[in-house]
Amino acid sequence: MIQRGRKSSNAKIVALPTPPRPRLTAPKTLTASERAIFNETAAQHSHLKPGDAMVLAAFAQASVRSFKLAKKDDTKAWEQAVRAMLALARSLRLTPISSTRAESLGRQRQDAVTDVQPWHRTGNDDDEEKW
Repeated sequence: MIQRGRKSSNAKIVALPTPPRPRLTAPKTLTASERAIFNETAAQHSHLKPGDAMVLAAFAQASVRSFKLAKKDDTKAWEQAVRAMLALARSLRLTPISSTRAESLGRQRQDAVTDVQPWHRTGNDDDEEKW
């Protein structure tokens, strides 16, 4: 049905199609397992840009290395690989905390507090420790 009268400015707005996000391509130097981690991570995190490809490749390599070292007894090498993997994950904003806004996280924490704070307690001071 045709609208009578003058068209509003909102009716004149035309939604432009957004171009598809450029797909991240894994470097050819990655192994099959590293490439699988690279592709899966790139598919799950839409905020990654083509400039993040090399850092994401390093993340995939560190992930595979930490998986392999987890099966061995060398805990120091495993710890170093995990630390590198976590540092790269933070820089790429892949961790769950990086997808949460600080304001909403503070509200969640504030709502979760159910204990009575020490300054809100009532009663005798006799049962408290003396300093």
